[in-house]
Amino acid sequence: MLPSINAVDARPESAPTPGTSDDRNDVANLPGGAFFEGQWQRADLTLEVRDPEYGFLLGRVCSSTPADVSRAIAHIHRHVQRDRWPLRLRREALERAARLLMEQAERFANIIAAESSKTITEAEREVRRCIETLRLSAAASGEMFL
Repeated sequence: MLPSINAVDARPESAPTPGTSDDRNDVANLPGGAFFEGQWQRADLTLEVRDPEYGFLLGRVCSSTPADVSRAIAHIHRHVQRDRWPLRLRREALERAARLLMEQAERFANIIAAESSKTITEAEREVRRCIETLRLSAAASGEMFL
């Protein structure tokens, strides 16, 4: 039996030096903000996202208010009431999301590892599980009317 390695054992012994190749400051390269009403809302980028182990600043996101959330929900609700989204198109959207995530799996795994102190192996597993969930959800939609 192989010895088990927990997340703490798999992390480096010392913090990476800022400015070196191990620096996680630029790992995410995300636009920041919040995506709703069909566009990135970039006002109020005050909530910092940091590497929990070393404290590196990974990015900033907006601190959404309850009013922002209500506005986003109302926007989606209006579109659901007004626009048809047939099951076939929903399945295609899920399949496309799985394909796009697979194309950027390494990037997403690095983001997850940086912001959560997970090992890269754990983060890669999380991305694979997400891709599989999207695929299974798309496949299940085909079974709904059989």
